[in-house]
Amino acid sequence: MNFLWHPGPLGHLLIASAAATWLLDGLRAADSGERRAGPEPRRRPEPRVRCGRPTAWCSSLVVPSHGTPLDKHVAAWGGWKVLEDAVEHDYRAHWRGRTAGYADSIDAKNALVGDRAAGALVLEAAAPRGGLSILLCEAPCGSNGCEKHRGFVSFGPKKFWGATVASELGEGEFPETFRERALGRPRRPWQAGRRYSEDEIKQFRLDEQQRPRVSDVAVSVDGVPLPAAAFEALQADLDRVCPGCGALRDACTVVAANVTAGAHTISIVVAPASFDDPAMHVAVSQLMVV
Repeated sequence: MNFLWHPGPLGHLLIASAAATWLLDGLRAADSGERRAGPEPRRRPEPRVRCGRPTAWCSSLVVPSHGTPLDKHVAAWGGWKVLEDAVEHDYRAHWRGRTAGYADSIDAKNALVGDRAAGALVLEAAAPRGGLSILLCEAPCGSNGCEKHRGFVSFGPKKFWGATVASELGEGEFPETFRERALGRPRRPWQAGRRYSEDEIKQFRLDEQQRPRVSDVAVSVDGVPLPAAAFEALQADLDRVCPGCGALRDACTVVAANVTAGAHTISIVVAPASFDDPAMHVAVSQLMVV
């Protein structure tokens, strides 16, 4: 079942099927009133009515996904492009033809990618009712960190910030800029090495311990610029959307709260704040109304 060093798509499907069968058998037994041999079960606590807020509208560039792709909700592109996560793409390209079944996963982690020279990306979202929040999300990093030159839309510490700054390049990963990737030029043979050199870490003022509490994008909602202090304060809404959800904080940022029902526009420009790399880009993969 091993697919490289992992179970692979078929293995994951079988694991999910086994878990689903176990859960459904338990539900069927509970619904039918069957009693099983054994000690009297303890009284279960009442479930919480709600752990967070359900998603009211969502658009993503991850494939496959439900709903209309995010690039269909772009009102103005500037110089932004749809690209796949560089680490995932390079990893699969590195192993293609060298292992049975290729190194392709089920999903493709696509995103709208842009840098400072790309200008404004304008997205359209629809709030089915008032009082909801709009969240902007990025392509998450893997355990080996995000690709070189990558900035982040989310605020504050990131789970794999240290790996992004200090780790080795992933298998097949090339330290290209967004502009170089978009040109699609032939690449030199891959060589292992550090993602950032010691000189680059000093030059870009990268903090290896923890990312500062900032975002690398500036945002306007419905044509009104969002001040940095108000932008940061909005992140408290993440606890109302999904209390204690670390993955949500790591990938998403709140750009508007308590919005009115109807259509809204979100304008995004890259504004480096995490570190001083002049080639910094960001990767926007999802827009949610919650």
